[in-house]
Amino acid sequence: MTERRKHFRYAVRMDVEIEWPSQALRASKSSVPVSDISLGGMFIITCEPLPIGSEFSMCLFFDQPLRLRCVVQHFVPGRGMGVKFLDLTDSSQIELFKLLEAIAEQTLVLTANQATVKKSG
Repeated sequence: MTERRKHFRYAVRMDVEIEWPSQALRASKSSVPVSDISLGGMFIITCEPLPIGSEFSMCLFFDQPLRLRCVVQHFVPGRGMGVKFLDLTDSSQIELFKLLEAIAEQTLVLTANQATVKKSG
């Protein structure tokens, strides 16, 4: 299978606030975990993923709240859904890029610390 992603994905453990579409049979807003994120989208962990093509709003909390529109691209039953960000403004792209830079820096620090522990152990 060929990799179709345009953007590098970063593994994360963070929550986002989702505003579920009105047809979803659940609370209108809820906080859900994310397992990875990129400039193009993210994977949201949920036991009840929305159907492919469903659009909704979500909010990332970093330096300032970042509200984004998303569409479900695929889902894994019982695990979650992969979503694509829609219509990113220039300012949203900049804020998302800052978040990804911070995640990348944390990853590098963790990797460097692990390498140091292995060398000294």
